[in-house]
Amino acid sequence: MNSRYLYHNFPRRPDPKNNYTKGEAILKSIERYGLLLTPELITCIIIWPLKWQNYNFTYVQQRVCFTELAQNELAEHSKIFGNYALEFTIESGRDLGAVPVFYIPTSVSKDNLSDLGTIMIHSLGDILQILDSLESILKIDDKNPEAPILFNGNQSIVL
Repeated sequence: MNSRYLYHNFPRRPDPKNNYTKGEAILKSIERYGLLLTPELITCIIIWPLKWQNYNFTYVQQRVCFTELAQNELAEHSKIFGNYALEFTIESGRDLGAVPVFYIPTSVSKDNLSDLGTIMIHSLGDILQILDSLESILKIDDKNPEAPILFNGNQSIVL
């Protein structure tokens, strides 16, 4: 059986002139401080199918990336993500808090299930909309039940 592991490769942006110097410096830093959680600005724009509500999320996420590979796949992966690699068993990675990332297909085709990701995102959007509406209902003023409900700071429907 071909065992699989979690790999963290570096340096991501190799410098051909001093790749080993940079890699060794990163390794010494990991040894001294632990894995580097690098910040990345994430911006998500979710557009609901009804087109009356968009959500924009921007936040800073700190993370370290691992890739699940078989050992015989590591050499090819290292060409892109760096010559140095730390190897973890999948179990130890999970114990350290590693969680899988799922990539959602964005192409839409009626010939296969490639639109499944889009359907999932829209379904999650519908669930979020229902939860937001329920939260708004909880905010109804008992003394003035006909007052408009604010939804994301904008007036929404009057119940």
